Amino acid sequence: MLLAPDPQAAAYERLLPRILAVPKHRLRPLNVDVSTIASRIYGAVRHFPTFAETLAKLPDYRYDVVAELRNLVGALLYVDSAYRTAYAAVGALPELLARAMQLREILIVDARTLIARKLLHPDCLDNLTGRTGGVRVGGDLAVLGAIFANDWERIQGRSGTTKEEIHEANRLSSQLSIAVAEKMNADRPRQAIGERRLQTFTLVVDAYNEYRRGMHFLRAPHGDGERLVPSLWKGRGGRGKKAAETPEQTGDPR
Repeated sequence: MLLAPDPQAAAYERLLPRILAVPKHRLRPLNVDVSTIASRIYGAVRHFPTFAETLAKLPDYRYDVVAELRNLVGALLYVDSAYRTAYAAVGALPELLARAMQLREILIVDARTLIARKLLHPDCLDNLTGRTGGVRVGGDLAVLGAIFANDWERIQGRSGTTKEEIHEANRLSSQLSIAVAEKMNADRPRQAIGERRLQTFTLVVDAYNEYRRGMHFLRAPHGDGERLVPSLWKGRGGRGKKAAETPEQTGDPR
């Protein structure tokens, strides 16, 4: 059995066709902290399993969108991390490279131990470059991540390497690629990830608004819809709230 992928990265990759389908004219401005938004949604979506069956029966209700809300938030956190890496890439490159080289050495040492124990193929490290440039180190981390992930069931617990370190190796590999591109003044990757971030955020807000709409309708007799599924912008005030939350109005979903 292969090591399960980073859940946020997996959610982003699976939902990418839907993300790319969001047209530019529908993009919502992102002027809030993504981690705060994610925390609020995770707090509200914990009630979803209790009401899922009832929500699914509402007429003209986008249940399929709401059912993906948790995964959409995971995708947003992933792409937001990539976005922040892109915009801080040049300054962060030395730190990224230092951490990547340290992790590469740790994984190589553990891999050699596993080879000695005959748990990994003796030639599995042959494709490593061992060089110091960002691209080369990132490539080595990608190779090492694949080596450990592909045989994870057999080697788990037989060395000091954790699955979190394997996920980190893959993330650092991607971040180094972005950082090197930024250093070379390659704007296209940065612009592209910025648009993916807005597209993902738009889907998240749309899904959450639909979740609110259904929950406010179901809980209207009890008057606790706002407590269970509060506004994402609660307490912020200022402009932009009405435009961002128009779909929240709580009438009958029909």
